[in-house]
Amino acid sequence: MKNILLIVLLFGCLSINAQPYASKNKKAIDLYEIAKSKYLLLQYDNALKPCLQAISKDSMFVEAYVLLSKIYKEKGQIDEDLKVMDECSRKIGAQYPMLFYLYANEQLEYGKYSEAQKTTDVLFQFKHVLNPMDAKAANDLKTQVDFCLFQLNHPVPFKPVNMGAEINSEFDDYEPALTADGEEIIITCLLPIDRQNQYPGGNTVQEDFFIAKKENGKWAKRTDLGMPINTPGNEGAQTISADGRIFFYTACTRMDSKGSCDIYYSLRRGGIWSNPRNLGSPVNSSYWESQPTCSADGRTLYFVSNRPGGVGQMDIWETHIDDNGKWTPPSNLGPKVNTRENEQSPFIHADGKTLYFASAGHLGMGKMDIFRTEKDSLDQWSEPVNIGYPINTWKDESDLRVSAKGNTAIISSNREGGFGGTDLYEFELYDKARPKQVSYVKGNIFDAKTPSKKLGAMFELIDLKNGDIVMTSFSDAITGQFLVPLKLNSEYALNVSKDGYMFFSEHYNLQQQDSNAKAVVLNIPLQPIEVGGTVVLENVFFDTDKYVLKESSRVELQKLIEFMNFNKLIRVQINGHTDNTGDKQKNLILSENRAKAVTEYLISKGIAKERLTYKGFGDSKPVVPNDSEDHKAMNRRTEFTIL
Repeated sequence: MKNILLIVLLFGCLSINAQPYASKNKKAIDLYEIAKSKYLLLQYDNALKPCLQAISKDSMFVEAYVLLSKIYKEKGQIDEDLKVMDECSRKIGAQYPMLFYLYANEQLEYGKYSEAQKTTDVLFQFKHVLNPMDAKAANDLKTQVDFCLFQLNHPVPFKPVNMGAEINSEFDDYEPALTADGEEIIITCLLPIDRQNQYPGGNTVQEDFFIAKKENGKWAKRTDLGMPINTPGNEGAQTISADGRIFFYTACTRMDSKGSCDIYYSLRRGGIWSNPRNLGSPVNSSYWESQPTCSADGRTLYFVSNRPGGVGQMDIWETHIDDNGKWTPPSNLGPKVNTRENEQSPFIHADGKTLYFASAGHLGMGKMDIFRTEKDSLDQWSEPVNIGYPINTWKDESDLRVSAKGNTAIISSNREGGFGGTDLYEFELYDKARPKQVSYVKGNIFDAKTPSKKLGAMFELIDLKNGDIVMTSFSDAITGQFLVPLKLNSEYALNVSKDGYMFFSEHYNLQQQDSNAKAVVLNIPLQPIEVGGTVVLENVFFDTDKYVLKESSRVELQKLIEFMNFNKLIRVQINGHTDNTGDKQKNLILSENRAKAVTEYLISKGIAKERLTYKGFGDSKPVVPNDSEDHKAMNRRTEFTIL
């Protein structure tokens, strides 16, 4: 609404005056026309003098006052801008009450909230003469002023700490991208093209990526990400998958571009980035696509675009990888998230549910503010919530990134005391703004017989409550490294498999009270398929002293079924084990009945009974001493052995 009014006052007819201009003075109008033409050519210094002269010819020339205000704003002369609006509203505000609206908006844009409240109060004295459209604009203004003052009087905790010379430079550093373990960060930096003759004038800057890694818990000095991702052109607005192996970013006006700016991606294998490729249709279009953020598994991408079908100007969209490995046609996040104004800088947390973004359209402190929304069980976004003052101020705020753990965040800011331009700052995120905490399991996969042989194996993370596959990916074929995010208050099965090897399984039960627990670091030796090879089925469950399979066991047993169907010549023995609690004979019978239950389940699912046998061992083959509850739990196990 504010922008519409400015345009009307500056270049069109006033709704309250049918004349082309408020002034009847021809000399004043001629001078105003000269000033306006210079302004439109961005020649602000040349526009200033004729505009002042127009006002001197007619001190009631409202359009000239508004133009003068705009000229001072573009020149960065805030005090002069406000002085002009104060003068014209006092002189002719009674005749043109919406000048008080414009003045209050200018005050809001510069963070002068108390002054804006006083100006709004004056505006409301004229509310009875406003047309319905202007009256609504006035009410919206009052709502925003009240909101700003409330935020100002109820600040949220915010103590930003500069991330230091290892991360920041004398140039503008912004748009951080973190891996889920927080061990790696990639930064966009605005650099002079000629490093020896810094900013000599003209279009001589470009964006490149820099990367930093932690060593012994501290950031090492950042380095240029280098070719093939960095080029002599601009690269920026990036995101990285949780495991650090998929890198999405924005580049503009390239030979293979679909439109002005497109999203590109690169894959990391053995520490080497692949040649970037355009993500292509249907994600990229002839319009503007930028600022991607990907889900932890790299299978959902949120981005900003001005393509048709949106709610406003720049909107947030999402796309997914389907079962055929293709990106789906993007869908708009809808009017709850997007507004008629610009939305930008989305960041989806590793929990897959919490989205942070910047918006000029939602109720905020002035310009771009940061907001938070959550996706519910029906995939509906909640009403966005302003993240609060002083994280948000009267300036533009964006580029918020939150750690997987959810307790810390990074933001870019040009506040005083930095290393130069915009720097990255880290701070503790207050409780109400935090997402659900995410932990992770990471490590490397290798051949059990030849540990130096690293393996590129497939791993699946499965939710044991419903059997849904939460994540499917592969470890690095060169290094064997992998990282899998784990949400708290969930129970998972992790299955790792590779042709020619026995599969590996692990069980994770992450309760909310484990919020301070450290992530799991796991080295996984995969055993080649051979006679005598044994695998513990970590996700086969029975109730205490029972031998009826629990429903959650079916996920793990399905992996065993797939393994046997793929390796059709294999015969296996199902082994049951208990700890040493209770009567030995009862334990022996219990272990055999449990092994039998697994065998019968496999037969019921089509595995030939000739390929199966079972045996119970009671407590006769412990893997660790039965000297603690944790150790006893390890000894209560079900296995299969290749015969």
